[in-house]
Amino acid sequence: MSPTEIAGVAIPDSALCIAATDYARRVSDPFLFNHVMRTYAFGVIAGRRRAAACDAELLYIGCLLHDLGLSETVPVTDRFEVDGADAAKAFLAAQGMDERRIDIVWDAIALHTTYAVPQRKQPEIALVQLGAAIDVGVAPLNLVSPALVEEIVDTWPRLGFK
Repeated sequence: MSPTEIAGVAIPDSALCIAATDYARRVSDPFLFNHVMRTYAFGVIAGRRRAAACDAELLYIGCLLHDLGLSETVPVTDRFEVDGADAAKAFLAAQGMDERRIDIVWDAIALHTTYAVPQRKQPEIALVQLGAAIDVGVAPLNLVSPALVEEIVDTWPRLGFK
């Protein structure tokens, strides 16, 4: 059973978020699934520090699906970020998400390995990038307190994730 809240971060539980969680868990290795969950928690916490207002559902879905391009289920035709964004778009369209919201998730996923561009776009896009960067160690961990980092990593361990 997944937690409903960790480190003061509520886990969205809309039908779409539950479907995205199930999909990400199904197609991702456990270490990668834990990474996308940590990305969400770190993104929310960093967003609070920045006083960034965002749509929690869009941020959650962007975080959960941001590494689909690294899964074995997504064909390699382009950069993994673009392949993953395309796979997420197809999944979300099949779930009935509207095109405007899909475009935000697409951008969040396609741009998550760059810094400057996402930081100039919608908060959901910026925070997917920042949450992932915090988890992989290319953004300062001091954006999240050591106690919260410990709680998040205890909940979703690294499992060999570098």
